[in-house]
Amino acid sequence: MQPSLTKPAKNNSLRWGASITLVILVTILIQIFHLDRGFANVSLLYLLLVFLLSIYVGRSAAILSAVLAFFAFNWFFVEPRYTFAVKSANEWLTLCMLLTVSIITGHLTARLKSSEEEARRKQLETETLASASWAVSSQITTEEALTEVLKQIAKLTVVDVAAVASREKEGMVIRACLGEDRENLIAEMNSELEPRKDENKVTLQTGQGAIYLKLAQGQKLDESKRTVLDALLNHAAVILQREELSRKQSKLEAIAEADTLKTALLSMVTHDFRSPLTGIKAAVSVLQEESTTLRPVESNEMKLLLQGIEQETDRLNRMIGNILDMSKLEAGAWRPLAELSDLNEIVGASLSGFSEDENKRIELDIAPELQEVMLDPVQIEQVIKNLVENALKYSPPERKVTIRIKQWERSTHIEVSDRGQGIKSDAKPKIFDRFFRADGLSESTIPGVGVGLAICKALVEAHSGKIEALDNPEGGTIMRVTLPNQAFE
Repeated sequence: MQPSLTKPAKNNSLRWGASITLVILVTILIQIFHLDRGFANVSLLYLLLVFLLSIYVGRSAAILSAVLAFFAFNWFFVEPRYTFAVKSANEWLTLCMLLTVSIITGHLTARLKSSEEEARRKQLETETLASASWAVSSQITTEEALTEVLKQIAKLTVVDVAAVASREKEGMVIRACLGEDRENLIAEMNSELEPRKDENKVTLQTGQGAIYLKLAQGQKLDESKRTVLDALLNHAAVILQREELSRKQSKLEAIAEADTLKTALLSMVTHDFRSPLTGIKAAVSVLQEESTTLRPVESNEMKLLLQGIEQETDRLNRMIGNILDMSKLEAGAWRPLAELSDLNEIVGASLSGFSEDENKRIELDIAPELQEVMLDPVQIEQVIKNLVENALKYSPPERKVTIRIKQWERSTHIEVSDRGQGIKSDAKPKIFDRFFRADGLSESTIPGVGVGLAICKALVEAHSGKIEALDNPEGGTIMRVTLPNQAFE
């Protein structure tokens, strides 16, 4: 740690005392050694004294010594001596020149010294900030960077304690410190972080931690040093923030990598599931054929069981298809291929995937003379299929599900209405999230993995459209899809 560069005495009384003492001392030396007889102009000794005082004591002391030298020279060395009377004009000129030159010399020398100190101070500030900036921008560890900043603060002013702590799960942790044992420092920092007025202590709290400085006794910070100190404290805060951002980036990268692996695993697993499902579906279909060469199924209960197996196989196949579709969407491999499409045909294709009993529960309310719309028929068919499947699942078996299509000048509305329990208001913003299921459904008998609506949202937005969940006045929910009639980007 280095002391302050300021060399003048602490107060004016000491400066003036030093001036008076030195003028008296020089006068005594001149008289003792009779220097006024050996030198042509002994006033130069006073001028030298003024010059030295202006360098090492200050401007006020130099000017005071110039005035005292004027009177001392007049009293002791100008004829007639021991009186302020002056005989000749030359002596008056010498005295006036002594006073004038002494004052000007003292003023200019003090000003030059002040400029020198200001230049040295700015150089120190520049070097300090440059070192701190290097610590922030370099790839050294956080502890090394913080320690470097604290060292630069110690160069700026004398400190008893300088420490930086970060907020961790276990509490405040000292990352770098100067001047005190780390074990005792946490308690002191916690007590000093409370708001209070203390000129010898500087604290700065950030979102990532805290910085604490305890100045040495008697140390004061002027405005220029306070500005540099604030900059150094901000450097330390930036270092802590950089570390926090680096942690968050690492977490995000880990999450992204895990999400990529999950998507790849889902795609692989669901793809492998489809092969045995295809075999089961084919076997059940063969058993239900009346003309099969195998033993005919005569029991009605057996027929119902086979129908149940076929329906659940179809349902499981749709769930696997949804997961595969989600994987393709996330990978950006399923972009819409738009063409002019008939919405009546798309609705018919969507309903063909449901059983006869399910189709009996579905009623249509489609406006006549619908114009063809520029869209991807396969993707919109998937949207309608998912919405209808959800409506059937969450409606009582005796309630109807309505598909309503209306066309306006610039947009087309496709609505699928159910008459179930509806969706709670706090769950509406989340229903389009992947794998989200409302409270009470995760452990219910209603099948699903929570990706159907997420797929609908992604496909609709790919068509520059919008999907939203509305309350049905008759009870239940209306899922409304709004698609532009013109070509989308």
